[in-house]
Amino acid sequence: MKVSDVAAHLECTNDTVYRVIAEGALRAIRVGRLLRVPESALAEFIAGAAR
Repeated sequence: MKVSDVAAHLECTNDTVYRVIAEGALRAIRVGRLLRVPESALAEFIAGAAR
């Protein structure tokens, strides 16, 4: 998923998603210059936040 898609799903800004990725709380994969978040990583992040 693109960072903008993740931000829309979490109802936050792109900057917030980039910060969470930088902190290591959300796994992302770099594809060239782009960051992509696997759907499984987003599901893990949401499950962890719900605890």
